[in-house]
Amino acid sequence: MNELFTQRRKVHFARMMKYLRLVFNDQFTIAIMFFVGGLGFWYSGFLKSLEFAWWEKFIGMALMIGLLQLGRLATLLKPADKVFLMAQEVNMERYLKKGFWHSMWLAQFMQIIGLIIMLPFLQVAFQASFIQALWLFPTFIVFKALILYDQMQSYYSQHNVLWLKIVLPLITFALFGVRLDMAWAFIFVLLAAGGRIIVRDKFWNGMFNWNQAIEDEASRQLSIYRFFNLFTDVPLIQGKTKRRAWLDGWFNRLPKNQDNVYTNLYWRGLLRGDEYFGLLVRLTAIGGVAAYFVHDKFVTPLILVLIVYLIGFQLLPLFDNYDEIVFTRLYPTDAKTRQKNFNGVLVRILSIVGFVMIVANLIGQFNLITILISLALVIAEIMLFSFVYVPSRIAKKQQ
Repeated sequence: MNELFTQRRKVHFARMMKYLRLVFNDQFTIAIMFFVGGLGFWYSGFLKSLEFAWWEKFIGMALMIGLLQLGRLATLLKPADKVFLMAQEVNMERYLKKGFWHSMWLAQFMQIIGLIIMLPFLQVAFQASFIQALWLFPTFIVFKALILYDQMQSYYSQHNVLWLKIVLPLITFALFGVRLDMAWAFIFVLLAAGGRIIVRDKFWNGMFNWNQAIEDEASRQLSIYRFFNLFTDVPLIQGKTKRRAWLDGWFNRLPKNQDNVYTNLYWRGLLRGDEYFGLLVRLTAIGGVAAYFVHDKFVTPLILVLIVYLIGFQLLPLFDNYDEIVFTRLYPTDAKTRQKNFNGVLVRILSIVGFVMIVANLIGQFNLITILISLALVIAEIMLFSFVYVPSRIAKKQQ
């Protein structure tokens, strides 16, 4: 069973690395670096202006409980396992323990990064010294180990794990909130972990719930693929075409003539298909949040330009999205008109995205100079991207 898990983990890592290479291509990596830099710049300014307020404790507790939820137990089980591994049910404990340690390292990595980012805010929110706040690290390690262990045993006892994921963290962080030393909260968690381990044998003697374990693993992997699907095409996530009746007014206004055949096709593919519409909405929402918080006459325009570029770059595959449909070759139009139609769609959609970014930044803080600089740069970028970069890229690809 140990070898089986190791083999599946290698296959899983290989698949994840393939998607990571597609997501973090050169352009996206550069954009992410600037994006993270901009958020870091805003967070630094936010911390400098932060003063203690009673409600910050509740936000801190919510953030810490949310952070604890990151990283679920990875069993790598498949639907067929409930048939082919049924005879090995007595050995499932060894298989699950391999999954436990695999999940533990990944979860701890995410939580340590999250804690390092949140630590300055938590110090102010809970009025704690740096040394006191450091107790959060061992507390999170024990908490996460306890949650993963409890999830593993829940497949034998079918008990509810919410009390350990929500209730116990709430009590523990509340102890921190009433100004008790965090070391006491850590001891409290250790006692809870000790009590949980004492009842260990009772749970391992039950029947393994194959259906629940396989369903949880499928749900976990689906959430990962959905994340990748934000940035690249994932075959396992099948896009759907939706009616979206509220867009009928827009589609009715599109010109219905020979020169705009591809204009109609691209707009309908973009707005009625899940693949590009979902990507567009999610990236615009993320960009809008960043634009709302970042306010600097140099950094803000740079962030907005990068967001527009990132969204435009992700829409480029739409140009040849229908090449494999042979009927599109019957359209009474030529390549030049197709290119012109695509540029028109791209200019309009990027203009809408740029407008949303500018408005989000305007709502966050009004600064006329920043708005004017951002507006000029975004307009120039959309024109250069749509009428210079995209045609040259498509021409190079078709050579």
